Amino acid sequence: LMIRRPPRSTPSNSSAASDVYKRQATHVLLEAIRRVLGSHAWQAGAQKWPDRAHIDVTHYKQLSDDQIKLIEGMANEIVFKNLPVKACFIEREKAERAYGLEIYQGGVVPGRMVRIVEIEGWNTQACGGTHVNSTGEIGLIKIIKVDRIQDGVLRFEFKAGKAALDYTRELEERLRSTAQVLECPLEQTPSAASKLKLEIKQLRKEVEKLKDKVVEAIIPVILERRSKGERLIDVELSEIDYDGMIKLAEKTAKEADDIALVMLSKLEDRTLLLVACGAKALSMGLEANRIASEIVQAASGKAGGKKELAQGIVRDLDKARNKIQELKEKLSSSR
Repeated sequence: LMIRRPPRSTPSNSSAASDVYKRQATHVLLEAIRRVLGSHAWQAGAQKWPDRAHIDVTHYKQLSDDQIKLIEGMANEIVFKNLPVKACFIEREKAERAYGLEIYQGGVVPGRMVRIVEIEGWNTQACGGTHVNSTGEIGLIKIIKVDRIQDGVLRFEFKAGKAALDYTRELEERLRSTAQVLECPLEQTPSAASKLKLEIKQLRKEVEKLKDKVVEAIIPVILERRSKGERLIDVELSEIDYDGMIKLAEKTAKEADDIALVMLSKLEDRTLLLVACGAKALSMGLEANRIASEIVQAASGKAGGKKELAQGIVRDLDKARNKIQELKEKLSSSR
């Protein structure tokens, strides 16, 4: 038994119409996914919101950009062909014999009669929702992203109809804004961005070279203070990260392993702390983790490490300076 119903018109309000476009877009997109990935790809869930939708599909690995483009292109080709969409009620047994269990991609529907929605020559599914009269009414399908949400399941987030058009316009506006920042024509944005990336990479190399020169320049100052009898030597730096401070500590240790070197470096919105003790300094009872711990306790920070090397962050620079001075005086008086 087959009962044909007249095609349902697209709802007049925009929210309901948007839901229709996304529902039919889901049918179109799922078939494109299965044709590209294989028949093992099966709908594992779907969700629709006013501005976007997603469909979850079983598949064993993440997709390449080329695969995503192929799926999107294939889906939109069906949209552009404006294929007719038909709906009818068929007895469940007859529907399953005619179309197979693949009609239940969205889940098994209850009842003796099954409502079949067919995109002529493309896809057939059991679906109780409203539908468009032809695929051209969908307007556009745009895949936003594809993520693996769990082992063996990919989530295709997409937009359809006006939401897809609004999204492409938003991307175009972002591209125009980027072109303005790069001070180049819109079509030259990719090459201008690549050029800027290369320049930034070169500048970073220059910055690292300058940092190394700063480190080299500080070592003679440290050695001079050591020659005057200091065993806990504090140094304040600027824009030097932990790696830079560790380099300074290692180079200093080659010349003087009988000191505790305490470094503070202002980096962006933080003040980094690094304490390093040479072998002879350790034999004298100086321990980097203990010194760092005392400083951060006084300066509202945190630290951790070993006897040879410890690092942390201080929040109150003045209190850190005061504590370091206190430790220096304490060490001087104990000699």
